[in-house]
Formats: sequence, structure tokens, C-alpha cells
Amino acid sequence: MPTYRRSARLSTLFLLLIALSLDPLTITQLHAAGLQAETTAPNPSYEQPSEVLDTGFVIDHNSVALFEQIPDGYVTSARNLRMLFSDRSVGQNINEALDCLTASSWERAPASCRRDYYDTNWNWKTFTAADRANGLVPPRILFDPDPAKYNRNNWTFEFKGGGWSELTQDFIQVLAPGYIDAKDVLSYQFSYLNVNSGSDIANPTSGFFSDNPNRYDIHDLEAYMAQYPTKTFILWTTSLARGIGTQEATDFNSQMRQYAAEHNKILFDMADIISHTDQDTPCYDNQNDGQNFPAICQDYTTEADGGHLGSVSGGKIRMAKAFWVLMARIAGWDGVSSGGGGGDDGGGGDGGGGGGTAEDLIFADGFESGNLEMWSNRYTDRNDLAVARSAALIQRNGLRATIDDNVALSVVDEHPMGEARYRARFYFDPNSIAMAENDLHVLFSGYSGTELTRPVIRVELYYSNSTYRLRAGLLNDAASWRNSAPIRISDAPHVVEFDWKASTQAGANNGSLGFWIDEIQRSNLTGIDNDTYRIERVRLGPLADIDDGTRGTYNIDAFESRRQSYIGQAAEAQPVTIEDLEIEPAELESFTDEDEVAPPEAGPFELPWEEDPSQTLENPLYLPLVSP
Repeated sequence: MPTYRRSARLSTLFLLLIALSLDPLTITQLHAAGLQAETTAPNPSYEQPSEVLDTGFVIDHNSVALFEQIPDGYVTSARNLRMLFSDRSVGQNINEALDCLTASSWERAPASCRRDYYDTNWNWKTFTAADRANGLVPPRILFDPDPAKYNRNNWTFEFKGGGWSELTQDFIQVLAPGYIDAKDVLSYQFSYLNVNSGSDIANPTSGFFSDNPNRYDIHDLEAYMAQYPTKTFILWTTSLARGIGTQEATDFNSQMRQYAAEHNKILFDMADIISHTDQDTPCYDNQNDGQNFPAICQDYTTEADGGHLGSVSGGKIRMAKAFWVLMARIAGWDGVSSGGGGGDDGGGGDGGGGGGTAEDLIFADGFESGNLEMWSNRYTDRNDLAVARSAALIQRNGLRATIDDNVALSVVDEHPMGEARYRARFYFDPNSIAMAENDLHVLFSGYSGTELTRPVIRVELYYSNSTYRLRAGLLNDAASWRNSAPIRISDAPHVVEFDWKASTQAGANNGSLGFWIDEIQRSNLTGIDNDTYRIERVRLGPLADIDDGTRGTYNIDAFESRRQSYIGQAAEAQPVTIEDLEIEPAELESFTDEDEVAPPEAGPFELPWEEDPSQTLENPLYLPLVSP
């Protein structure tokens, strides 16, 4: 494709002439040349969303879990936005994935939407309705399609190939002008072929972010975008391949992230999404040259060196979900609250996820005050429970719990006001605390009534087979506990969250308890008869059943509770590394553990589950639940 030489920058007049030059004859010629351009009038039923976000944000691998949280109103607004995106074949994979979400049901979605690996030898198959009924479908390819809700008729994909300068020139001169009147949101992406070894795309003097007199670069793109202040333009990081993973790809994508942050741009960070597994594990290239460059995870492609998302579905389904989050954000959703579209509002507070309303927020303390005065009461056993900088997991301070005897330690919050639904999130780090085999104690309790005598929610720390574990439980009206499976955690900071709901009325038996670790749902106990309970107060800390074999210190931070909305990571949280996080056994709902309320008085603690080391996050087919 020809280039031109400019003195410093494209002039406004020249750009307007380019746009105006696309008369019907030119459009016809472009179609004949394979350069498609949309010239039809906008859909007469189209309604411009009342608010379109024009401030910068980033969609990355952490954003995928927000898909299920998009309020219906913002799904509608996103659906109504008229959007154009362009790429090579990986873009076509994303385009097909968006169609997966328009199927009448998961079982009736095309086979290409339901394929994934089923063993550690990278064998894959198409999963069926029977597999789903038996809980065998990997969570990353589960979705609830809706042909009306996720209709994407306003979203257009154009296949484009070429070098990075040629693609930029084509977008400025051909692609965008052909759609500028018919679309609200426009973008194009560089493929992994544009960041292969030897590419100069990231060169500081001749690459995309330099000011080239004879090539098209970010400065030309900015000049074009400036002519259309009412349009929304998206920047992308590149796709990646198993063999690309390169220094060029790593450098360019880092430059793109920095540029987007410094210039308040919207960035769709595809490179970050596809270089992390659905369990947040980073993936690197396969070159075995002693250098680890981010690359597409093998989980998302069947190719040894390539990076297409077509044969197995996990990567492209995650991309489709992230794309809907992107469009909802552009339509005005803040990515946190569930309001503005027929849902619940988010919450905020000290050390919290932010973005919520006062009505949603119950209480939050990130311990940044340096003391425990925000809590209603404190049981510290002469400073064994105290705020300390050494306990910080998020900002400057955290809550340090020193267990040097069997005396219970806790802080008490009395802000709940007869809550029929109660959500809470806190950070927890075992900090290598010593625990004997089968030691177990209560880390959190929620109480019904004004006294600390009837716990109806609990989170417990348990130690077995040299591994720390967490489990959550709720009490039913018959005074029996139903507990989740024990979830293995590493000796590192983790985000712990649960969502407790009382049954709506006597006989409804629809109480529940959802449990998340590191923003991935690990349990969902349902069908509970607990309509007589309401949360009035809670306790946090090693507060009950401490064993003689448990001694040492662990850390807690960033506590927050809400009435409705999902909380997630704290606003200033550092990325959490999920290591050796496992769940057992597969059928979570089978763990009823109908223990009496009172713990055993003496003797070894008999656990009602069996070890099954095969069910690890490296073999995720046994995790039927999805992230929140």
C-alpha cells in the first residue's frame, strides 16, 4: 500500500477531504477491491444511549469475571451502541465467539463454542448437555446465551491484514471513514504477526509510537480521532501466539498500556487476557530460550506455535465476555455498581472495592487508622490482636492475629441491622502459622440476634496433609450446619468473599451461601431452610475452637461488608497470585456436613470428606462453578 511524506502532521483539511471523498462511486470501488465499507443509513430503530463514557479505562483478564455482573440496563445500552472492530483471523475468532452468546441455549450453541481440553495430555472434545448435567464442563466454556439480550447486530467485524503502518493508514483513509457516520465506536488491532521477531513496531525512533515522516503511526491516528470528538475510539494490545511471545510483543504492549494510561484512553488489553489462564496463572512463550515472554496460554489454542482461538473455546469465550464488559463500560457502566440498569448498587469504604452507595455499604475497615476504634468491640488478649504494618496486605496496615494460647481473639461489628442478605470480603494470609494435622478454628462468624450466641455463618481455617484450607458454612433452622468443601490455599495472601442469604419465607427453603476465593466462586450452597435468621453482628479473627497445635501469627486486611453487590478485590490491592488453590471433591453440593452446632468436646476432629488430589486447578474440569 502506498505511503506519503508529510512535513509534520496530517492537516485537518486533508483529513476532511479524505472523509468527504468517499462518494457512492468510491464505495462501490472499495467493495470491488475487497475493502468493505458500510454506507447504509443507521438502523431506524436504533436509540443512542443516554450516556457514553469518554474517559479512559482498561479491560484486562481481571475484567472477564465482570461479565455476569453487567446490569441489564447497560447490556441494553451496550447492545445499542454501533461498533466496528477490525483484525485478522484472531479477530474473526472473537467475532464468532460473540455469536456464541446469541444461541438459544448453551447446549444448542455451535460445537465450536463448547470445545475444551479434558485431560492433561491436551486432548480436547466437544462438551455436551450430558457433560453439563454431570458437572464435567470446564467453567471457562460455560455461558448463558440469550439471542435477544446479547444480540450483536450493531457490532461489525472487518477482516484486515498488513503491516502496522499499512493497517494504520487503511484505518485512517478507508476503514474508519467508510463507517464514521454509521458507527459510534471504532477500532482496529495489530495481530501477533505484527509483533514477530524482527518487527520495528516498538522501535523508539521508527516504531508506532514515534513520529515518522513517511509512515503512519499513533500521531496520525490521534490527528484523525481528533476530528470526531463525538465518536469513541478503542486502543488494543496485540494478539499473541505460543511462539510469539517475543521481546517486540512485550515491548509494544507495554508501550500501548503506558500510552493509554498517560493519555486517558480506552484500552482493550487482549494480550493480558489471553496470556492468563482462567485461574489467573500467567502464560509464557514456548521457545525455551531462557526468557519468559507473555504468550497465549496453551489452554486457549490447539496450535503448537500459533495463536488462533478457533479449535478450543475457552479463550474466545473469555474474549467475548470481556468484549461485552468493554461495551458496557463505554455505554456508561462503572464496572463496579449493579445499579443504573435494574440491579444492585456497589459499595465502598476504607480498603474496599469502591463505587457503591451508602445504602449498600454496611461497614468497611482497611485498618489504615492504625487502631481498632472503628469496630464496635474488641477482644485482643493483651494486644495479641492488633493493627500492625507488618500485617499489611493492601496498603500500610493490616490486622495481626498472634495465637500463643487458646484464648479467642476477634473484633466485633454491630453495623448490620437485621440483614436478610449479607456479603463480606476480607484478605487473609496464613503467614506460615503452625497448625497440627486436622486443626481447625473459626476465622469469621455472623450472628443472628443481638447476642454473640447464635452463629449462622462461619468461615473456618483448617489444616490437613500439610496444606491450609478454608471452608464456609451456614446454619439452617434445624440448628444443623451445611458446609462447603474445604478449599486448599497457598501460604500467601488471598481474597475471601461470601454472600449469605436468608430464605425468603417459611417453607421457601431458598437460603444460600456463595463462597469465593481469589475472585473465583468455589462453592454455592443452596436450598437452605433458614428464614428465621437475620444478621445482627459479626466477628472477625481466630474466635473459636483454637487447638493446642495452632501457634503463630497470621494476617487479615481490607474487611468490607455490603447488603447486595459483589465486592471483589480492594481498590489498591496488589495482584493476587493463585498458587496450589484446589477444591475437593467435585460435587460441592454433596457436602452437607450436618454437624450439631456445638463442636466436639475432645478427641480428634473427624472430617466428613475424603482427600482427592486429582481435583486441582491444573485439571479444572471438575469445577462446575463460575467466577462471580
